[in-house]
Amino acid sequence: MQTDSDSGLEVRHNGPVTTLLIDRPARRHALNAGVVRALIAALDAAEADPGCRVLVLGSTGDGVFSAGADLERGPGAAFAIDAADPRNFIGGLLGRLASTRLPLIARVQGPAFAGALGLIATADLVVAADTARFALPEVRVGTFPLMIAPLLLRVLPARVFMRLCLTGEPLSAAEALRVDFVNEVVPASQLDGRVAELAATIAANSPTAIRLGKQALYRLRDLDLEAALAHAEIMSVVLSRTEDGAEGPRAFLEKRPPEWTGR
Repeated sequence: MQTDSDSGLEVRHNGPVTTLLIDRPARRHALNAGVVRALIAALDAAEADPGCRVLVLGSTGDGVFSAGADLERGPGAAFAIDAADPRNFIGGLLGRLASTRLPLIARVQGPAFAGALGLIATADLVVAADTARFALPEVRVGTFPLMIAPLLLRVLPARVFMRLCLTGEPLSAAEALRVDFVNEVVPASQLDGRVAELAATIAANSPTAIRLGKQALYRLRDLDLEAALAHAEIMSVVLSRTEDGAEGPRAFLEKRPPEWTGR
């Protein structure tokens, strides 16, 4: 386990799974420039590690998942661009999370507010405790969740998103499951076990297929049908010509477990 109290991020390594935990309990795990920088650095390190196959994003403790942007220095502070490093901008973090080549699981143990919903929306899979709830209270402090809107518009029904924006009222975990904002809801006592089980299942599969397939799926979402079919055909050929693409069918025919190389 690696902890940096100054950055507000705890990084845990467990075999092929890297877990990134926001660790600012005194500020309800709110995002500031230090956390943004630390998360981006941790993502860079995980992607450079050939042994890492799955990322888990969460926060420490059993209370709030995250309060979103830290308003301690004013509502715009967490969104200000650092001229020395533009990646400190929270939009850069969201883009970085959304584009990671690694499968990303969000572990939501409690209430998530405002910008925290943007973090959750970047994940490929979301597992929430039954104590979780999800709210966009920005209008109550005179602002609006514009920075996270591009992500949430892709994962929430339009009217559900608008209701969250206009009322500030939360979705329960059960409601979030009903509208597919989360994949699973489990009792809080079972959250870590279920996330670990899901991460292990993913880590056992071909990292090459996951990497190329994930990239292709997000590209297909933004193409018209004709272009999407053409891109899918190209990526299918690319995948079939990789080492893992050859190993999978060979192992199946030889009735043995595949030996993935990640290439």
